Amino acid sequence: MDQSTAPDAPTPGPAAAAPGANRPEHVPEDVWDAKAGTVKPEMFRELADLRSLRDRHDARIRAVPETADGYEVALPEDIELSMEFEIDPANPLVDGAKAFAKEVGLTQAEFSKLLSFEVRRAEADVGRMQAWVDGEVKALGENPGARIEGLKNAVSAEIGPDLADALFALDRGAKSVVALEALLAKRSGYASGRGDTVAGKTPPNWDRLGFIQRMAFIDGLKNSGR
Repeated sequence: MDQSTAPDAPTPGPAAAAPGANRPEHVPEDVWDAKAGTVKPEMFRELADLRSLRDRHDARIRAVPETADGYEVALPEDIELSMEFEIDPANPLVDGAKAFAKEVGLTQAEFSKLLSFEVRRAEADVGRMQAWVDGEVKALGENPGARIEGLKNAVSAEIGPDLADALFALDRGAKSVVALEALLAKRSGYASGRGDTVAGKTPPNWDRLGFIQRMAFIDGLKNSGR
């Protein structure tokens, strides 16, 4: 065969690139598009999310006081309470709360919210106590203030004002008032109600009478003119 007329041998084409051959070492394989020879679009979205996360983290770090003493003892501005509360900065519990806040990295706003939980608890305690006081006062019937004051005066006459004040500071519930009235009645004929004394007119079973029975007995004495 005449070599001058023989067709040229086919020129070998470039070898096909292996998947990921052109991926830079610093680019993760899961975000590399081997066919397009570039990174996938989602990588840029992930980078934007990471930058947003970093910015929020940096802003939070800047909002955390450098030391525990840097926290201000202040409640959130939007808190609504049924009464005024004032937190004593010198309270040891406040120092403990500050130390905890710094340890876990709370911001000032988060620390204020932490304080609000304690104030809410105190508010609930005050509400329960007020409800108890109202119930005890109601149990004493009409003119409870005059009744308690009359009893206190009678106790003061027996043991002195200082001891009477100490005694009444312990518990001024309705049962305590009735108990003291019964005790004085046994000793000197004291009659509950308005601080009156009906000497020698209490029945022998006075200590076993209920509050209503005692009031009925006293009213009966008064109505009879005795």
